[in-house]
Amino acid sequence: MGTRADFYINDDKSMEWVGSIYKDGSPINIPVEILIQTNPVMFEELTVEFLESRDSVIKKDGDAWPWPWADSRMTDYSYIFTMDRVLAYSMAAKHLFTPLKIVQGEDLNSASYLPLHVSFPIMLKQAVKSTEELLNQYGYQPTQAI
Repeated sequence: MGTRADFYINDDKSMEWVGSIYKDGSPINIPVEILIQTNPVMFEELTVEFLESRDSVIKKDGDAWPWPWADSRMTDYSYIFTMDRVLAYSMAAKHLFTPLKIVQGEDLNSASYLPLHVSFPIMLKQAVKSTEELLNQYGYQPTQAI
C-alpha cells in the first residue's frame, strides 16, 4: 500500500476532516500551493481539487473515513491547516512539523513545530479499542475527541 495522508482544517473549536488519499501522501508529493496556504478557504479548495485528481475520499462528496483505525495517528501523514499555516503530523515522528521544510530538504527533527502534540478527532468509534491497543504497543498518546 502507498503512503496514505489525511487532510484537516482546525479552527480553534474543532478539527474537521476534509479528505484522504491512498498513496503519494508524503510532503514532496503534496502541491506546494497547499503547503504554503495562509487562508483556510483556499487550503480547503486546493486540497479538494488535489484529492479529486487522486485515488481519494472527500468528505464534501459524502465519502466516509477510509481507514480501519479510529483516527489519524496511524495514517502515514496528516496535513492540518491551523491558525495561519499548514502543519503536518507523521506517524513515524509522532509530532507536528512544517511540511514545507521537508520539501526544502530539512529532516523531521529540524522541521518540528511546537507544540509537538496534536489530538485528532475520533473518526471510527467502533475501532477505538483496537486502535488504542495497537498504538499503546508503540508508545502513542490516547485518542482525544476535540
